[in-house]
Amino acid sequence: MKKQFTLSAVLLLLTFCSTNLLAQNEKRYSIEMSFNFNGKTVKTALASASYSINRELYEEDSSYAPKKYIYYSATPIKLEKDLLLAIKDKKASYDILITMTDNYGKEAKKETLLKKAIISSIAESYSPYAYDAAGSIRLGISAASIVLDGVELVP
Repeated sequence: MKKQFTLSAVLLLLTFCSTNLLAQNEKRYSIEMSFNFNGKTVKTALASASYSINRELYEEDSSYAPKKYIYYSATPIKLEKDLLLAIKDKKASYDILITMTDNYGKEAKKETLLKKAIISSIAESYSPYAYDAAGSIRLGISAASIVLDGVELVP
């Protein structure tokens, strides 16, 4: 009887631990970047995204050059051909929409709009030690303005 109780307790503990481990690998949020290019909507799933707004800190008559810009960093899960073709055009600007969706449906969808955005840099790195992918991609995007929760911010 004692062996059955111990075995039942161990099985229950293993079941509890395995469901917790599986839940840790679930994606709570989905992030997608989309914009129009040559009359076609380019959509790309993102692993992560972040932004920074940099404004002038010096006086107008300062000898330092003004530095005002919005920089957005995005990590696409996969580099699709349509996205590469859009990056190829160095002078093209796009209105890029970043949408973050709660896969559990508990939070409202969050949308960020980058106006007159230029994909200014692309970096790709590879590693034989990566767990889920052999490498990662990082896009640098500069924008004239950013719209967060309906409020447009300019640098």
